Amino acid sequence: MSAHIDVTNLNVFYGKQQALTNVSISIPRQQITVIMGPSGCGKTTLLKSFNRFLELTDGTTITGAVHVDGQNIYAGDVDVTAVRKRVGLLAQRPTPLPMSMYQASYSAPVWPASSSSSNRIVTFWPLGVPSE
Repeated sequence: MSAHIDVTNLNVFYGKQQALTNVSISIPRQQITVIMGPSGCGKTTLLKSFNRFLELTDGTTITGAVHVDGQNIYAGDVDVTAVRKRVGLLAQRPTPLPMSMYQASYSAPVWPASSSSSNRIVTFWPLGVPSE
């Protein structure tokens, strides 16, 4: 099965603070993928990288590649609005966007889980797996 979202060596910095370090993950099409971890480990930063929302934060530096359906969404010729129409983000709380409310209205796709789907759980820990 081909990956819907394929992330390779993603690094994200907010100023000098590194939020993600060499993250690589393939998220399959029409499967449930859970991203979980403690507060501040980079879950939201990773999700925002899938639709280029990170660019809305001043001082953010992004390296690596994020491919959605085979297209590198950080390539120079990519239409950011088209990317955001294809990859939605459901935030925990409302976030104003630098565009009209009409343009900001979108919804994230939801795929039904079936008994034949293999669900994946991905856990990110900021400094490795916590000791017990």
